[in-house]
Amino acid sequence: MHGQFSMKSDVFSFGVLLLEIISGKGRNNKEDKFDDLLVHAWKLWKDGRAMELVDPSLIGDSNSMSKIMRCIHIGLLCVQIDLDGRPTTTLISHILSTDSTILSEPNQPASFKDYSRLGNIDQLKSNFILSSSFEELITEIYPR
Repeated sequence: MHGQFSMKSDVFSFGVLLLEIISGKGRNNKEDKFDDLLVHAWKLWKDGRAMELVDPSLIGDSNSMSKIMRCIHIGLLCVQIDLDGRPTTTLISHILSTDSTILSEPNQPASFKDYSRLGNIDQLKSNFILSSSFEELITEIYPR
């Protein structure tokens, strides 16, 4: 990204915000807090302990916990280093409104890798799985 704003940078920001809300830990204007949150969330996710990220004030019944876990999943998809692997804003809206969309495993967040080492773009594009019936309906709206 290197200072370039796009829909994908908006998605990244949304993912960071989502993880901040879920964890109850804001950035407090410190750059190291940003990386710490993403690294911490990623490690907990990979270790199968993502529930430890959740602010205790959000914990309720098992139904709310499954929704919170889905939001953590979405947040991690939004902060992946692979721009093409990040969901679109339209897809995020759909994912948040239904539980039927199948989500892929998130890749490492942007703070883990150097942007110059993205690797095979075609392979990275295939990492995000969409429900095939909805994939054809997604439309990006661009301002004039």
